[in-house]
Amino acid sequence: MLVVIASWRTSTSRVVLDEIGVQWQGGGVEPGRLRWEEIKGLDYDHKARILIMGLTEKPSGRFRPLPFITKGLYCALKERVGGGPSEIEGECMLK
Repeated sequence: MLVVIASWRTSTSRVVLDEIGVQWQGGGVEPGRLRWEEIKGLDYDHKARILIMGLTEKPSGRFRPLPFITKGLYCALKERVGGGPSEIEGECMLK
């Protein structure tokens, strides 16, 4: 499985899902890569009234923000690592 989502806001933002894990860059977040076995799940953070979706590392629990999230990207991640909190899914229309 290979999923590549490019942000419409800027051509420098991307999130790539492949057989190994997730890689991301751009969008004002620290670039990163996590292997599937390193991901605890999807989570969120609020910064200045902005909802930021990202991944939580295991076992450290470190939150790794993604540059953007789309419904398609969320569904692909949810299938692999489980969904985020249900109240956030509803609020962001990610169900």
